[in-house]
Amino acid sequence: MITNSVLVAAENAIYTKLLAAVAGTVCKSQIYISDEDMIKEPMPYIIVHAESYEEVIGPGIGIFKVPVRLIFRSHVKETSTNQRTDVVNAINNFAYATPAVTLSTVSGFHCHGFEPSTGSMVIDSEHKAYCYEVEFTLHCMPSDG
Repeated sequence: MITNSVLVAAENAIYTKLLAAVAGTVCKSQIYISDEDMIKEPMPYIIVHAESYEEVIGPGIGIFKVPVRLIFRSHVKETSTNQRTDVVNAINNFAYATPAVTLSTVSGFHCHGFEPSTGSMVIDSEHKAYCYEVEFTLHCMPSDG
């Protein structure tokens, strides 16, 4: 198994389930799997980025600890407070409503645990945006079904 596939599998699982979670919001299809510095479509959008991995039981068992960061970026003036609140609530509902079970329903992925760690809203003056950043850790493994 190529361990980089752990990052790809984690990002794809989060993308798939987060897309459903934010479907009724202004971010309905604006979710990107990438590094936050890449060029994006106009705001609002969400970035999913699995930053690294560490095999937690090993060697060779295949269960990994994967820190993940979600960034919701919305333009200060073009996105209303209510629209922003809807997206933040959808992200929080995703993160606190049995996410490990939900993520494990994605084909080729199994999540053993989901640990939310931080979440904060900051103003990004460079992008003229509000940024809601959420970090969490997955304990997961790619699987073949």
